[in-house]
Amino acid sequence: MADIDIEIHGLDEILAKYARIERDLPDELKRTMTRSVLYAQGQIPPYPAPPVNSWYRRTGTLGRVVTAFPGVSGGRNLGGGGGGGDGTPLTRVEMIGGGVRGVIGGRLEYLPTVVGEDQGRAFRGRWWVLSKVVMGAKSGIVKIFRADIMKLFE
Repeated sequence: MADIDIEIHGLDEILAKYARIERDLPDELKRTMTRSVLYAQGQIPPYPAPPVNSWYRRTGTLGRVVTAFPGVSGGRNLGGGGGGGDGTPLTRVEMIGGGVRGVIGGRLEYLPTVVGEDQGRAFRGRWWVLSKVVMGAKSGIVKIFRADIMKLFE
């Protein structure tokens, strides 16, 4: 019977690197998702022009709600006028098990009617749909994740 001896050099460094990746991954995922949410918010189009003969004075609340990111700087304000702040931004990044989820949205009674998937007839064709804006940002989000996660392996 023949014996074969194999000597591996550098295994300690490789194990240390993987331990660092395992340690840093949750925080890196959260930072990367935060950047991705800000990127997706940046893809939200400006308010469309009001319909001809419109009497309604826009407050800009919807734009402020969907572009706000509580606790994170870098969101943008779509503007649209003065007015009150009756909406609550619900945009956030949360860890779920071993993964991460980014949420863009807000608590605003008319948000689903204006920019939701079941958009009201008066808004169809003029206003953007938030979920479609986010899906349109997918390739940019993937690039952000690829670049940031690859840094862990450097």
